[in-house]
Amino acid sequence: THIRIAIKPTYRDPRFGARASRSNNTGLSMAFGKYLEINGRLANYPAPGEPDPVTGFDPLVLRDLSANVKLKLPRFSEYLPDLAVGITDAGGAANFFDAKYAVATHVWGPFKVTAGYGQGSNFQLAGAFGGVEFRPFKQYNVTTLVEDDGRNVHAGVRYITPELNWLNDARFAFTVSRTIGAKDEFGKPH
Repeated sequence: THIRIAIKPTYRDPRFGARASRSNNTGLSMAFGKYLEINGRLANYPAPGEPDPVTGFDPLVLRDLSANVKLKLPRFSEYLPDLAVGITDAGGAANFFDAKYAVATHVWGPFKVTAGYGQGSNFQLAGAFGGVEFRPFKQYNVTTLVEDDGRNVHAGVRYITPELNWLNDARFAFTVSRTIGAKDEFGKPH
């Protein structure tokens, strides 16, 4: 069994990003074998203003630590899509990013298509969501992508490193994306 590790920045949530001076969202993902993925996320949205003179901490809009679990179901035919179910922001005192979802992913030549449905108090993965990833050159691990997270549309480019033998076959994924027509928590353009 291989453990794959990915450390990745996550996108700036418009519900909190509009009120924050900056954002720092970081995730750590670990896949155990082919079927189980667990990841953690630290979302930090400091408010504009000076740090507290006593503690030195920035004033906060939000700081949240969340755990996510995804279980991939066995596939019985190469012609069927991969199916998975998951939960985001499981447990804890505050659940700003919680959702339960089911998702299907299938690869057709250079295209990887994803479609799913989720529900929860989270503005992402609320209702239908999906995306298309295009890998024009098989020898390179570079793809272009368009994703709809159920609230906003994102377009970008992703690079995934080859397996790194010196790191137990871990791979790193780097994604640069831009949100198109972002909306705040009230559905107004952001």
